[in-house]
Amino acid sequence: MTKLMGVPDNQYSPGVGWRIWGFATQAMKRQGWKLHVFIGSKAQAQQTLNLAMPILRAKDVNHKFWASDDPILNDEDENQGKWFAIYPSSNVEALEVASELEQALQAGGVTPLNSELTGEIKVDKGYVYSRYGPYGHDAMITSEGTTAQDARGIKAHPGWVENIWLQYKALTQPGSRIAVTLPSDFMAEFPAARSRRG
Repeated sequence: MTKLMGVPDNQYSPGVGWRIWGFATQAMKRQGWKLHVFIGSKAQAQQTLNLAMPILRAKDVNHKFWASDDPILNDEDENQGKWFAIYPSSNVEALEVASELEQALQAGGVTPLNSELTGEIKVDKGYVYSRYGPYGHDAMITSEGTTAQDARGIKAHPGWVENIWLQYKALTQPGSRIAVTLPSDFMAEFPAARSRRG
């Protein structure tokens, strides 16, 4: 059994340039808020992987990481420095995973990318970025039931999707009682989230 970055091959499926956890396309949502972890140097790669992987695996959230010890070799333009791509099953999970990753990477001493990236929303301090798009498809289904092409590398979300990250700080502040209006799809899909409100 070989290992890549200390991860046994039999724990992740091979992909084109990636190693994949879960990721059976038919079992995932068609589209949603993807999370991305970018790093700016090879020196951060192993540390980032060691901190992020336990969180993602404990939650059994679909994700993939770049199969090289140097993510800068990921030469697709919009993927430069992308180390993890994460596919949450819900808006709730997206918010929770982003919060846990931001906290863990900061506490672990990782230097955030903290740059403005075209087509990506910087979630908090620049450890995690996000965009709304299809999961394993080329097109999305709009709120009117029509198809729309992915705007990858152009904009972070289409106009018919509410930006859940505008609520991030209020929703993830420790000990806070939330008194905000959550995005409609958030509430409709996960009624239990009402317990988060004040």
